[in-house]
Amino acid sequence: MDSDRLGMIGEALNYIEAHLEDAIALEDVARAAHYSRYHLHRAFSGALGMALCRYVRRRRLTEAARRLVYARTPLSSLALAAGYQSQQAFTDAFRAMYKMPPAEYRRLGAYYPLQLPIFLHPEAPLSGVRAAEADDIPAWMALLGQVVDGYPHLNEAEYLAWLKARMARGEALILCCGSRAAGAVGFRSDAGCVDFLGVHPQYRTLDLSVQLLRAVRQRLPARRELSLTTYRERDPADPGYRREWMSLGFREGELLVEFGYPTQRMIWG
Repeated sequence: MDSDRLGMIGEALNYIEAHLEDAIALEDVARAAHYSRYHLHRAFSGALGMALCRYVRRRRLTEAARRLVYARTPLSSLALAAGYQSQQAFTDAFRAMYKMPPAEYRRLGAYYPLQLPIFLHPEAPLSGVRAAEADDIPAWMALLGQVVDGYPHLNEAEYLAWLKARMARGEALILCCGSRAAGAVGFRSDAGCVDFLGVHPQYRTLDLSVQLLRAVRQRLPARRELSLTTYRERDPADPGYRREWMSLGFREGELLVEFGYPTQRMIWG
């Protein structure tokens, strides 16, 4: 991503976070980013894989989920803060993302994000794929926050324990940009299963997913299938991962339910 586009999208992201509970018009974001509406829309969608308005909606619903668990804000107030004119419209949108109504989510009391803020960084040369080590954990966890939209019900403490176990077995690979993780993959050799594959939105146009998958393949027995799980078809919570895996040659496998969330196994090779 060239520096001008990087700066423009970064300004747009900063504006969105600062005005998340305000009425956000594309014209206002474009003015803050010093770009035209047309070019901002194209650049934002092309770089981050989703339209600006969809990103705003996902951020607002994620913040609503956080407040449902950690605050006693009335549902009607949450609906207005998230940009909905009625509590029913908010409930419908929340259910589409979280697969349960807001009142039930509050009762269960287990917050998990589906869209954390995206942060862009100055460009730096990319490294090759290598085995991740303990010193890489902060960079890996920072990357996780940028791709958490692909992992519903993610529990950070459980994830960290899983990551350390994969590192100990040589089943965690990382691709860096300076001191930051541009992409990472964690897998289980015995099952041929990719449990985590993440590429920072800033680098999703560079085919890093393919590089990481090929590196995993080299570490598996010959002719072993490689699989991962992702959103089911037409799940409104999917920001585009299913389409990406299909474009890389994954084919559909069985339907699953993981941590109470409907998913589907996808098979590569």
